[in-house]
Amino acid sequence: MNLDAIWNEYRASLKAFLHSNVSNPDDVDDLLQEILIKTYHNLGEVKETKKIKSWLFQVANNSIIDFYRKRAKGKELTEDELWYTEGDVTVHQQLSQCVLPFI
Repeated sequence: MNLDAIWNEYRASLKAFLHSNVSNPDDVDDLLQEILIKTYHNLGEVKETKKIKSWLFQVANNSIIDFYRKRAKGKELTEDELWYTEGDVTVHQQLSQCVLPFI
């Protein structure tokens, strides 16, 4: 199994798959490079040549999942993103009107 031949055959399909799941083209290129590195290091684990395509797309799918996990961990909410803040009296008043029928 030759890495160059495999990469030339599946690179365009992998890139299209990444584009369908990640909107930023720069992130797609980074993920494609990450997949190439993982392929280089782990290609020997694939025993049957018929399973290379499915293995590559599984690596791509896992890379996308890891990408979004890393993004979610680093993001903290700011006060501007919250629809409710502690000092907002009008929200309390509006919600208290919703509770009255249940009392």
